[in-house]
Amino acid sequence: MKISIYTEAGRNFGYGHIVRCSAIAEAFVELNCEVQFFINGDNGAETFLPNLKYTLMPWSEKPVQDSGGLVIFDSYSASMDSMRKISGDCEVLFIDDFQRLEYPSNSWILNACPGISQQMYPNNRKVFLGPNYLPLRKDFWDIRVKDIRKFGNINRILVMFGGSDIKNLTPITIDYLLKNLPDVQVITIQGRESRSLSELTRLKNIHNRLQLYIQPKMQDLIALMLEADLAISAAGQTLQELAFLGLPTIAIQVADNQSNNLRGWSENKAIVPVVKYDSTNFHSKLNVALEVLKSSRRRRKYSYEIMKLVDGQGARRLAKSIMQII
Repeated sequence: MKISIYTEAGRNFGYGHIVRCSAIAEAFVELNCEVQFFINGDNGAETFLPNLKYTLMPWSEKPVQDSGGLVIFDSYSASMDSMRKISGDCEVLFIDDFQRLEYPSNSWILNACPGISQQMYPNNRKVFLGPNYLPLRKDFWDIRVKDIRKFGNINRILVMFGGSDIKNLTPITIDYLLKNLPDVQVITIQGRESRSLSELTRLKNIHNRLQLYIQPKMQDLIALMLEADLAISAAGQTLQELAFLGLPTIAIQVADNQSNNLRGWSENKAIVPVVKYDSTNFHSKLNVALEVLKSSRRRRKYSYEIMKLVDGQGARRLAKSIMQII
């Protein structure tokens, strides 16, 4: 079966879309499907598409009808008109986080945020909702997470705001941690196109407690996530991966489309939410959240609650479900 994935990625879009779409693509490839990506963005996307075919093109501005199979859209910017022109009579899956558009009643919808109900899509009956369908990258699928963590003092804090750090939050967060937690080592992971790189390089030269990793290999990224005692993350795709590994996380909303994700994880007592990135009391809220997670007992509880919600098999579950129905 042919699968066409239309999405966006790069310095201006971030990389959350391409990360979750690559997970879905790998699951379809595992079922012997042929997958092709069409990406509105820049060359930074290629890192997230090992062994997958892709074309860089402004597909939403110049829509051309696709030819058969399943068409998947993951976009916060494309109009419904352009997506209709592309999909034509094909089966269509829309990946959505916040009911961005009114989707055609005969289309598929994926919203993997915790706590999402059918009421959010009253006109759609072909829906995949909640963390059971959460698409994590292939490298996470077969990790055994039971008893994977130990809980003691907070010695290592991981700071991740996505590959491009579109709001340039990492430097101010790390600067606060280094000044207020003198015994803690801070680790941050950035993409090559991150807005924060120059400032983080400056901080790294000043503070030997800061470790900066630029687009590490997946096995190294996972190792850093496993070694950390606590994470501070944006409330998008990175949060989902940290959740699967049971890492207690302080989550910060950096975009409106992350509100459902933040609320869902928070209501399940799986994360400590802070505020939106532009809150005037950002540092004081961050400090309160750090106090909440200072207790190893409380971090253990959060970790267990997180791991109840996601088993890492969401991409496979989604692909198999679609293939059984189409």
